[in-house]
Amino acid sequence: MTIEDLSRDVAKGFGNIDERFVRVDEQFVRIDERFVRIDERFDRMDERFDRMDERFARMEERFDRRLREEHETMRRHFDVMVERIEAAVRLVAEGHHHLRTVLDDHEVRLQAIEKHE
Repeated sequence: MTIEDLSRDVAKGFGNIDERFVRVDEQFVRIDERFVRIDERFDRMDERFDRMDERFARMEERFDRRLREEHETMRRHFDVMVERIEAAVRLVAEGHHHLRTVLDDHEVRLQAIEKHE
């Protein structure tokens, strides 16, 4: 083997390596393009999540407002019911007091009748 043969073999070997590096570079270019597309998809997903966060925030505000409104409505209803129950109990107590007075009067009359007999 001569130096020229060796030089030709080395040059051919480097040529093969250069071709492989070109193919590897092309693969990296394709991979970079894929990463760009993936980044774009992630950006769109981020935008969608941002919109969803905004929607959830609006829903939470509406829910909180509705909860406060319902709390006030229930509180007023409860207060009205308490007033009605208090009025009903007062009527029963007054009726009981009246009946007790009537029974006491009857008791006094019965005792008076029994004394005269």
